Amino acid sequence: MVLIFTVLLSIMIQANHIIMMLLLFEMMALGVFVMVMHNSSLTSMNFLPLILFLTMSVCEASLGLAILVSIIRSSGNDYVSSLSLNKF
Repeated sequence: MVLIFTVLLSIMIQANHIIMMLLLFEMMALGVFVMVMHNSSLTSMNFLPLILFLTMSVCEASLGLAILVSIIRSSGNDYVSSLSLNKF
């Protein structure tokens, strides 16, 4: 729980680069995974939803990286302030 609040605080403070935000979102997903894994081990739940969650996290990370590469190719930097919906 502390990890999620730390990540949210870091997102609010260090929201300059898109790559930093993507890394913080991945850290938040990992924190949620650890919390769910801990709770499921205490209650002896099935681990199949955890594997599905990890698969979706990997897909989300690769999609975020692809979008980041396309933004860097079009604008030349990865600053959040340079993003505008009018460009697309």
